[in-house]
Amino acid sequence: MPNRIIKESICYSNDVNCLTPEEEVFFYRLVVNCDDYGIFDTRLLKSRLYPLKEGITNSMIEDHLCKLFKLGMVIIYENKDVRYLQLVNWTKHQQVRAKKSKFPLPDSGGSELITFDINGNQMQSNVTVIQSNPIQSNRSRISESDIKNEIPEHFYNNNIAPITQFVADDIKNYLEDGFEESFILRMMKEAVKNEKRNWKYISTSLINNGNKGIKTVEQYEAHESQRVRDKDSKGQSQTGTHYKDMSDYDPSD
Repeated sequence: MPNRIIKESICYSNDVNCLTPEEEVFFYRLVVNCDDYGIFDTRLLKSRLYPLKEGITNSMIEDHLCKLFKLGMVIIYENKDVRYLQLVNWTKHQQVRAKKSKFPLPDSGGSELITFDINGNQMQSNVTVIQSNPIQSNRSRISESDIKNEIPEHFYNNNIAPITQFVADDIKNYLEDGFEESFILRMMKEAVKNEKRNWKYISTSLINNGNKGIKTVEQYEAHESQRVRDKDSKGQSQTGTHYKDMSDYDPSD
């Protein structure tokens, strides 16, 4: 297999910066295993990317792949019941020497895009991929900007401040502590709405809600609905702060 090129500019990539150290290693191992068209058979990920590494599970690999997808770094498609991936912008960084790919192309007959929902569950798009140059063209997959803004790390980097390793590690810790990814994202959006664009505010909101047993969007919305009902029952004429709607609510309270 030809040698692959990894440029110094990757150190300044916002997408790569949003990866955990484990996800970044997965990405590099994927780069050196893809064929000349940036394509790989996902059935071989564990055996080819981690032939000697113990403790790597298929679940871990699936999580890493889902993260790359949600950041817009790969497209995933199925052809004849076999799932493949293709790295985005492959020809910008690698040389294509082979006359054809070892695997079916995304635009070959029968190829269908695969997507993931916010929780990382695979979904079939049922839309055949049609594009003249699947590597270089702007892909008509799910809106890439929309996907990226549903990743807490990417949303923070784009809407709050350049993400640091400390913040990325803190987000991972909250996820491991049982906080729903979409709930962390919700607190970030509340911070932007309240013009509190800093991690301390977001982290305080998460801690305060976590102390109340609130770690999911569903729990959060149920709690706020109850808060509004309790306020209304005391009468809107009562002195003190009254949250007329969610726009008046400060999640860090």
